Amino acid sequence: DLDREIDSLLKAISTQNKIIRLEFIKLPHNLALEVMAHYLRQNGYISFNSKLLNHVVVAAKAYANGKKFSVNAKNYILIDKNHITFKTI
Repeated sequence: DLDREIDSLLKAISTQNKIIRLEFIKLPHNLALEVMAHYLRQNGYISFNSKLLNHVVVAAKAYANGKKFSVNAKNYILIDKNHITFKTI
């Protein structure tokens, strides 16, 4: 089933609840969307739409090291050289 495959892929490209950025960047955009949606849900963030998800994926792939992408008033994605991490303020 697709959900299990996405979960396996996420486990393969993550460590200590952080996505390995270089591996994530290599994913085709449509697959990166699915992986990021799964990652956000695993971290308890379930209130997102496709537009926000797309912005998160683009930020995760393109933002400079040390930048943050605000998901909402309480959560953000921290992008550094090696990892993408979901954080709560």
